[in-house]
Amino acid sequence: MKIVKYLLSAAALLSFGACNHEGDEIVIAQTEPSFTAHSDVVVNKSTEAEDFTLVWSPAKFGYKTDVEYTVGAEYGEQSLVLGSTSATYFSTTNMALLSQFAIEEAGEYDITFNLSAVTPAGETAEAKPMVVKFVYDIPVVVEEAYLYIVGDYQGWDPAGSCSRLKLHADNKYYGFVNLPEGGTYEFKFCAEQSWDGTNYGLKDGVLSTEPDAGNFKADAAGLLYIVFDAVNATYEMTPITYVGLIGDAVGGWDNDKAQFEFDAENNVWVANAPVEAGKNFKIRFNQVWDLTDLGGDVADLQFKGSDIAATETGSGVFTLNIFDFPYTLNIAVTPGEGPVTPEPDPDPSGGVYHLVGGFNGWDIADTTYEFKEAASNGYLVVKNVPMTMVDYTVDGEGWKIAFNHDWANPNYSSEGLVELGVPTLFKQTSLNSGLAAEGNYDFYFNPETKYVIVVEAGAQDPTGGSSSDEPSEHEGFRIYVENKAGYSPIAAYAWTDGGENLFGGWPGTVMTDYEDINGVRYYYVDLGEEHAGKTFQIIFNNNGAGKQTADSAKFVLDKDYFFVAEHGIPAYEADTTPVIPSFYVAGDFNSWGDIPMEDLAETLHVHKGATFATDGGFKIKAAAGQDGWADDMNYGSETTDVIAIGTPINTIQPGNNIMVPAGTYDLYFNSATKQVCVVTAGSASPF
Repeated sequence: MKIVKYLLSAAALLSFGACNHEGDEIVIAQTEPSFTAHSDVVVNKSTEAEDFTLVWSPAKFGYKTDVEYTVGAEYGEQSLVLGSTSATYFSTTNMALLSQFAIEEAGEYDITFNLSAVTPAGETAEAKPMVVKFVYDIPVVVEEAYLYIVGDYQGWDPAGSCSRLKLHADNKYYGFVNLPEGGTYEFKFCAEQSWDGTNYGLKDGVLSTEPDAGNFKADAAGLLYIVFDAVNATYEMTPITYVGLIGDAVGGWDNDKAQFEFDAENNVWVANAPVEAGKNFKIRFNQVWDLTDLGGDVADLQFKGSDIAATETGSGVFTLNIFDFPYTLNIAVTPGEGPVTPEPDPDPSGGVYHLVGGFNGWDIADTTYEFKEAASNGYLVVKNVPMTMVDYTVDGEGWKIAFNHDWANPNYSSEGLVELGVPTLFKQTSLNSGLAAEGNYDFYFNPETKYVIVVEAGAQDPTGGSSSDEPSEHEGFRIYVENKAGYSPIAAYAWTDGGENLFGGWPGTVMTDYEDINGVRYYYVDLGEEHAGKTFQIIFNNNGAGKQTADSAKFVLDKDYFFVAEHGIPAYEADTTPVIPSFYVAGDFNSWGDIPMEDLAETLHVHKGATFATDGGFKIKAAAGQDGWADDMNYGSETTDVIAIGTPINTIQPGNNIMVPAGTYDLYFNSATKQVCVVTAGSASPF
């Protein structure tokens, strides 16, 4: 269709009656809609219910008009109409789409999508077809398939009560078994509750089903997490040393808030923690996420299940059954106050820290074990403490660090066993600390960072370090860092383009040695000459406790490097200026991950092309990671209402999620006025 408009100059308008001049003809071209490229889609048990969303640019007909889009799909000889919409996106689920083509077998399938646009006047436009590859990967899983763990812990009786492994969608078996003290710690896996079926053992160290295959054997008593892959003949057995509660319902997601203890009489695990209704929590193991965790329905807990919602506020007793499936969690709550925000840390200059515990009768007035003698790196020390009654799991035993000999002041604990020589973060908690054995020990404590290091009495100062005005001589290469982030301890993690970890796996190596050079303290670690010429990047962190710099730029190892570590930004050379992202955005459109915003000006920032498949929310963050979720570091809406597109809104800290209707948008943030404006993708800046 051709639209003709007449443009008349000002002069022509003034002399319109005296001049017979036709205007210049302008033709506004029709614009076809265009699909946004879509990546390959893997459809498995974890993703079959996920949304599959097609997004496209709008069709334009040269004038303002309503447009109806019809989405179609073709596979083989089949051609389907998926639906119609006036929006510029269309969603279905992965499985619903494949089911329409009767795709049921595993494999790769190229599906062609087409799009037509039509106006009320009957004008049409079509998008160029787009092909998306679907990888269908849903294995056939036997319903409720188990392997029975038969061993001396239950009398070697396949028909008796025992723990089991459960088959999951990835064709692997998962589960726990708890081995008591005093046994052989040996067992086998049986496909039936008898010896007549397939039984798995070890022969020459290899998984075997032969009758003479030997037993599996754990190194010691305790809880094991087992992953068993019968198809590929592999297995993993991980000792579980810590079963914990974590989540804002029990005090926060930064670390585990309470530890489960094993109740041998009832064969369950029990934890005590204040709990708050309306918030969530999970159960995790060994204080890490990358092993496994339990969530979902408390009557049938699932590995990597959803967050568990607390329904009552008060003092909670959590009873966990992981002896056999279904895994369950019972929560008994005595009404009262939920998790309490810890008291502010005291000013170290205003008093003294000291040890108190079962070893001195929990005498808070005892001044014998005060931290007085200064050690290196900001640590204080109290030496040659005779520690008895160190089992923190027993009432009256264990120990803590207290302040100013008064229980009304904050006190600190590791929430469990402290490993000798390892820096351990102490927190305000009702739980006690413990040691593996009684004896005499030296205790090092940093009042600022709350890290504690315990060593045998008389051992070398574990806070380490040396001092000089100039870099010392050394072979190979040395990585120095100025610890502006205040990490205690500080660790270095570096990797090469080839995937080699220069200082081992995450979180790398703790940097204890230092040199004072030109008035600046640099911690350092050495690399041998065999690494010369390698291209690497580096991250500095607080020994894996949750804080780190961002990835550095790439460097070639051909000299000693002097880095600066500032929290949340890329590590950078001491004589350069860091590139620091101004703001980040996180929301439903990117699974709440951090995306640096583009700086259009000193106070204007944007993220373009955020697609919300359904009505969703987002926030602006002034820092990456968990730090950005602090109340004074993120910006949100004053209300929970869906905002108007194209209209700036004021933000507050922390505020609610900024809610928008489904669609694809550019997200603008004015850091001077603290206003957010959401516009349709491709629109001009609203500021």
